[in-house]
Amino acid sequence: MIIRQKGFLSSIFSLKFAILCYVAFYVNKSVTLFGYRHNPDTLKIKHFDEHSCTKLLFDVGAEDIATSTNGIAFITSGLVYAPFVMSEGGGKIYTLDLSKTTPELTELALTGPHLNPHGLDIFEDDGEIFLYVVNHGDNMSRETVEKYKVNRDLSGLTWLKTFADDNIFRNINDLNIIAEDEFYISNNFHAKQDTPWLRKLEINSNMLMGSIAYCNGDDCELKTYPTLAFPNGVQKRGNELFVALSLANYRAVYEINSVNKDLTFKRNIALEVVHDNIWMNKNGDMYIGGGTNYGDHILHGKPIGSEIYKIPAGSYQAEQIYFDDGKEFRQCSIAVEWENHILMGSPGADFMICTRK
Repeated sequence: MIIRQKGFLSSIFSLKFAILCYVAFYVNKSVTLFGYRHNPDTLKIKHFDEHSCTKLLFDVGAEDIATSTNGIAFITSGLVYAPFVMSEGGGKIYTLDLSKTTPELTELALTGPHLNPHGLDIFEDDGEIFLYVVNHGDNMSRETVEKYKVNRDLSGLTWLKTFADDNIFRNINDLNIIAEDEFYISNNFHAKQDTPWLRKLEINSNMLMGSIAYCNGDDCELKTYPTLAFPNGVQKRGNELFVALSLANYRAVYEINSVNKDLTFKRNIALEVVHDNIWMNKNGDMYIGGGTNYGDHILHGKPIGSEIYKIPAGSYQAEQIYFDDGKEFRQCSIAVEWENHILMGSPGADFMICTRK
């Protein structure tokens, strides 16, 4: 009886400790979302004053951007990702030729299945460009990755293949191509759209059930446990995979096993922002877009602000290079710096191009 009582008390203590840890996490995340910073200087307005900026794609968004080696930017627009983004106008892919002094947006003609685009990435081979796009389907019906071949005259995309795995593809946000038909994906959540009450519970309770998966052709497998805090942008640099954990105050870095592509956690990079996608230039410098002012947005209806951080090649130190309270640009999800141009995208707001004066 005494042994049973000790076991019972131990279980009660463990339960209380688990609840305390969860409450601490929830409070920490709420404080972060509502704008608290360890370094108040990161809340000061910081714009690209040496550039002239122009907004495009009003209120339909430009969630992600990928660039080819010759400076063609590919942009996803029209994302519907309930309950966070509900753009109108349908899914589209645009291009922007960054080699030009004044680049102009061009909408690409699409073939293949209905496209509700989220993250995207590029694979280039012998002058050909292949585009891989996360697709949530019509009305969030199914999670897939679509593969396209870019027409040489940049007039459109020819659909080639759909990658799908209903067990592994839960709620895909982003992907990073490491070879043709070989890529990592991020699952924001574990509960899928066909179980809306579970998904709502997972979102509202701040459960940590996101994951990273790896696909080689049609063979896909999880490479982390479903315990991550809203994994978002993913980017390979060298033998490491950088993962944006939007509901955590850090970006996780994993070491990639060169044989089986398993991931081993290596370190965290502190970031006091709800960070989103990652863009990396040819030198290995990484740019991270993120949103801020979520508390004022929820309580007072103020616009969600924007931030951009840069992690130089070979470094793990993130430097803030842009901050706005939402008056110039709302809810940045991706940032690209290409020669004289800086591009900023947003899930459901605008797209902005800034050109050096």
